[in-house]
Amino acid sequence: ITSDPLNIYLGNSDLKMSQSHNWHIDMSLRRDSIDQTIRIRTDGSITHNQRTQGYTYDMSTGIRTYRPENIAGGNWNVSLNLNWDRALGKKKLFHMGQELVFRYNKSTSLALTSGSTTQELSRVGNFFMRYKPNVRYQKGNLSLRLKGEVNYRNIHRNITVGNQPTDIWDFSYGLSGTYKLPWNLTLDTEMTMNSHRGYADEEMNDNR
Repeated sequence: ITSDPLNIYLGNSDLKMSQSHNWHIDMSLRRDSIDQTIRIRTDGSITHNQRTQGYTYDMSTGIRTYRPENIAGGNWNVSLNLNWDRALGKKKLFHMGQELVFRYNKSTSLALTSGSTTQELSRVGNFFMRYKPNVRYQKGNLSLRLKGEVNYRNIHRNITVGNQPTDIWDFSYGLSGTYKLPWNLTLDTEMTMNSHRGYADEEMNDNR
């Protein structure tokens, strides 16, 4: 008996237990003579038998029948982060830093496309990369920072619905400064240009 005859929910006696495995490795290298730090980090995870809600659609009656299912594989992610920072010159008034990130995520689920009555596997691969350099100047009460950042995302789908973006770019650059005044007062200023490209909504592809 159900209060909604157009949506029927079933159990699944063959449903398997999901298992997730995760790893994380972090390493830092320090060289005090030149005030340099290098950090390398990697992590990831993989899931077996991930549970998802599947369903079928009867076009003659309009009834949707829901049933939980297992996805054997195709759900995992891995990432790599590299950070480097060091002083420049004998007086070490300048510092240069760089961050580089790579990340890939693969997700698999069940989807029912328009006009279909049975579900199919929907696979989405998401690759992300970030590069973030900066140069800092510090002397006395004055601190200046020249910064930049580039983010790139590539999205691949085996099922495409509508106008979905594939390559997305976000990048920014600018200058910030801080000056410490007497009586515990601080003067801060910042100017940054933010740009976006590749979005399905053209209003988001702008410079601000």
